[in-house]
Amino acid sequence: MDGACPGSPDRGLSDVGVLVMEMMIGGAFQGKSALAEKRYPQVNWINGADADWEMLSCAKGVLGFHEYIRKEMKAGRSVDQLAEDLIRVNPDVILVSDEVGYGVVPIDAFDRAYREAVGRICTKLAGYSHRVTPVSYTHLRAHETSAHL
Repeated sequence: MDGACPGSPDRGLSDVGVLVMEMMIGGAFQGKSALAEKRYPQVNWINGADADWEMLSCAKGVLGFHEYIRKEMKAGRSVDQLAEDLIRVNPDVILVSDEVGYGVVPIDAFDRAYREAVGRICTKLAGYSHRVTPVSYTHLRAHETSAHL
């Protein structure tokens, strides 16, 4: 895939104000998707679990990016070059992903490999990103409370 998106000759995201890739990452059910949708209401978000490579390479925003990685691995496809490929074809996407590296190391070999892959991919993408926003419910509530003071 060369990154050419159907019906979208210009991949720039000036309409949402993102200069380069952005990531929002945190634990499950911590408000990442709500924050992303609130911050960028004009983005047509896709779900990583439902996306294929063409959708991912053309998306302006991806919710559940970690689920895209899981789906690819479950299908037996390599994700070794996913970060590099995504940076090359869609350098200004907004990615929302669970942080899956906290907690007990899984017993299941696939789950361990998945956890490691998500960590490596997200680390590479975070290094490239213009902004990485760690999200937790406590963090969001603190910002809401301080905004009303």
